[in-house]
Amino acid sequence: MSRTRLLALALFLALVALGVTLVEKVPAKAEGPVVTSEGDELVLVFGEVPPDPAAAEEPEAPVLTPEQQPPDVHIVQKGDTLSSIALQRFGSASYAAEIAALNGLDDPDKLRPGDRLRLR
Repeated sequence: MSRTRLLALALFLALVALGVTLVEKVPAKAEGPVVTSEGDELVLVFGEVPPDPAAAEEPEAPVLTPEQQPPDVHIVQKGDTLSSIALQRFGSASYAAEIAALNGLDDPDKLRPGDRLRLR
């Protein structure tokens, strides 16, 4: 065998040995590896699997009747905007900026149903 082939073979065997060592050191759960699909990639995960962010849902806020709802709080409904809330509660949409400032809203367009807004 030529010297180049021997060197290539030695390098290949060293990489195989390194790969085996790395695989042996990866902690695995008793259930074995988890295979997931992410777009066009197939991912094989050993050990602890991170929680799926899509599976985590925020708990729903309790639904309050108008009698139970404090007058200084507005619970955002689907389709609400700061302007519509200000118009409904104060009779003028110009109070929308004050509601945004009071609640620390950097982007008032990101209201979600169930959000609680302080009005005073």
